[in-house]
Amino acid sequence: MSYLLIDIGNSYSKYALVDNNRLFSICYVKNSKFMDSLNSSALKTTEPLKGIILVSVIEKDLTNNIIDKLSQCFNCTVQQVETSAMAFGVTCGYSNYALLGADRWLAMIAAFSWVKDSPQVAPVLVVDCGTVVTVDVVNVDGQHLGGWMMPSRLLMSQSLRQKASGILAGLENSEPDSQGNNTQQDEPVIGKSTWQCVNAGGKLAEVGFIEQCFLHAEKLLGDAPLCILTGGGAKEIAPLLTMRVEHIPELVLDGLALFTE
Repeated sequence: MSYLLIDIGNSYSKYALVDNNRLFSICYVKNSKFMDSLNSSALKTTEPLKGIILVSVIEKDLTNNIIDKLSQCFNCTVQQVETSAMAFGVTCGYSNYALLGADRWLAMIAAFSWVKDSPQVAPVLVVDCGTVVTVDVVNVDGQHLGGWMMPSRLLMSQSLRQKASGILAGLENSEPDSQGNNTQQDEPVIGKSTWQCVNAGGKLAEVGFIEQCFLHAEKLLGDAPLCILTGGGAKEIAPLLTMRVEHIPELVLDGLALFTE
């Protein structure tokens, strides 16, 4: 029997089955189509689940509604993971740990567990390139030292549409695909149209932000951290970074999987 793991983000959700620490049947879907996707997926025809473990960053009422539907749909218990003061060797750096997003917390404990089991233990810089780009620092002792956040290039372009609509009026949309990736492939690093300029500028803003976070973390730690990237935008950003990077797409799901052990 397997567990169903669910990561409900601001724009997209991911879900997967896990058994013996192995993720399979991984799916990405827009939040608006999340329950329809679950109902139509092969999950409905598999053997009964041991349980469902979920993390959500959307509004509490919407999350509770989804939990009720999941419980009825799969006839099993649903556990929602929240941030705690300490878990799996990681200590939260917030004075009020409840204010730290549970998705960031899961990414941190998964990254720390990944590094702890590797041949060379190192501090980690955990970067989630989602709707909001988050960066967190965890030292070799598992102490979370804090982090940084900024709007993603998607939010930047949406802000331009709202506040300077004439710039992008009539131009092509950059709606991400089902895995959170930009639908326009091979976009240049320097733009030669208004839309390309906006997207290239947003991409470099994310790159510069991450690299500055890395430099500040290195000074704080006295050692270069290992940069671990996750999130829908990570695939596009990773090749542009100058430091060593490990891209782990399912990092938050890996964090949820720890709660099945």
